[in-house]
Amino acid sequence: LRLRLRIAGLPELGTFPWEFMYDPSLSRFLALSVDTPIVRYLEMPQALQPLTVQPPLRILAMICSPKDYPRLDVEREWQNLQEAMQDLQSRGLVDIQRLEPPTLSALQQRLRREQFHIFHFIGHGMFSDSQQDGLLLLEDDHREGYRLSGRDLGTLLHDHRPLRLAVLNACEGARTSSEDQFAGTAQSLMQQGIPAVIAMQFRITDQAAIVLAHEFYGSLADGYPVD
Repeated sequence: LRLRLRIAGLPELGTFPWEFMYDPSLSRFLALSVDTPIVRYLEMPQALQPLTVQPPLRILAMICSPKDYPRLDVEREWQNLQEAMQDLQSRGLVDIQRLEPPTLSALQQRLRREQFHIFHFIGHGMFSDSQQDGLLLLEDDHREGYRLSGRDLGTLLHDHRPLRLAVLNACEGARTSSEDQFAGTAQSLMQQGIPAVIAMQFRITDQAAIVLAHEFYGSLADGYPVD
């Protein structure tokens, strides 16, 4: 039973952590069971078209740790990503590429020249109350922080037709506004036509981000669906 949260017209309800729904009669969090995944669903004017993917499934990882912000253990997370997909890579089912350098211009060029099915971001994220949108911290040519809004990232990824999933391993990637259901990085990406986004509503520890990446891709490798 997929629990699909459709809260269009009531954006204030989107700020609650629905993923923590708990059934006291079973002493269990619903989202922890593969039988009851919880998915936030945004009403879109256009239906998403399915895409048949010929292996390998291509993942573009953008790993950012600007020198003027707190350092992240991004190298360990990159190693976990590779380890989680090692078996699938050896069988030719998955291809993981790391974007170097992790700049906006490099991302634009890579998307023009190659096709990817998953965009995986590792780095700092935040929500701007003034802009009513989420921000991801990329790196500029001097390895200093460059703030990219969810709307701008969505505009860039929208034209990359093969892209089916964005994974934002960053703080507040799914934080939203009580006034606009599309305010936020994950929400902006979905508004621009990305079929699915995995992101965190609140701040997370570096260790939690590492575990999430390892377990998520390990589950995909074992045949589980995204939700």
